[in-house]
Amino acid sequence: MVVRFEVDAYLPSDRPGSKATRKPRIDDDDDLDAAVLGALSGLSIGASSKSTTTSSPSPLTSADLKIFRAGTQTPHSGLLEMTTRSEISAANFDWNDAYPQLYFSQTPNHYLAVHRSGTFFSIAKRRIGENDLVAIESKAQPGFRKLRKILGEIQTRVKKGGEEGRISLVCKDGVLKVHKRTNLKENCLPEDSLALFKRG
Repeated sequence: MVVRFEVDAYLPSDRPGSKATRKPRIDDDDDLDAAVLGALSGLSIGASSKSTTTSSPSPLTSADLKIFRAGTQTPHSGLLEMTTRSEISAANFDWNDAYPQLYFSQTPNHYLAVHRSGTFFSIAKRRIGENDLVAIESKAQPGFRKLRKILGEIQTRVKKGGEEGRISLVCKDGVLKVHKRTNLKENCLPEDSLALFKRG
């Protein structure tokens, strides 16, 4: 199974042994809060304006791309997920819905930024394994165990079909069904990607 995720930001670190090659500009939480709120203040909450450009861009080719390797290596412990809510809706923020994303990506930090009429004024910080998130994790565990069982069953079916087997999972009216695909030549992944997972 190939799984990927994205995060919104990271926390700077001055820890000894860090692979960062340049010193972060923000050194403490107060400055970080000010910087985050300052960055958010430039954002507009609402519908975006429509573009007046009618011409479509020309497609890129590999010759058009230049790759520049830069930046620093960020430890996983510094990854940060940020959610924005209005002052009215922040009180009803549902952690039971938001927590699985943090759990599966193992993103340890979550910031809930609250705005009033588009101006952000506070950030509620939480970290996995601390405070009220522990109770939410405990409540979510039965669902995670069910998912683990389902993924195990899917894995068994896929292995049984062999390298050339193809199945589709269809959930209808709350019932998950497995269907054997008749078109065995069509793949969801390109052949060069599939080759990375084949033995021999």
